[in-house]
Amino acid sequence: MDLNYLHQSSYWLSYNADLKGGFFTAYLIIFSLLFIAGLAITMLTRGDFRKIAIKYATPLILTGILGWIYLLAQREQLPWLSTRLVLLLIVAKFLLWIFILLFWSARHVPKMIKTKKLEEKFNKYLPKTGNR
Repeated sequence: MDLNYLHQSSYWLSYNADLKGGFFTAYLIIFSLLFIAGLAITMLTRGDFRKIAIKYATPLILTGILGWIYLLAQREQLPWLSTRLVLLLIVAKFLLWIFILLFWSARHVPKMIKTKKLEEKFNKYLPKTGNR
């Protein structure tokens, strides 16, 4: 396999002719699943960690929508939106966003859990007030 073409700008800025038939369907399924997963996370998450879940759902939804736009541009053969570079940028943006969220979660989620446990422990000793 010759990979000399990868460093040429003409390869990245040319129309992606490989995206026909089975590949198109596979990309359509992948982008649709990303969108559906993002919506499911947004709609089904309840409680204190909803803010964190929405932070993870946003890149899924946005990548799904951008992927659909790319596939539409590919199908209609739009000159700049259907290049390989656009697909590379969409995937790179998604991966970078997820890595940033993982590092953020590694730093902040343990603090949030500790704060939540401390709050529950404090609320345990408060008198119960309820409607009778």
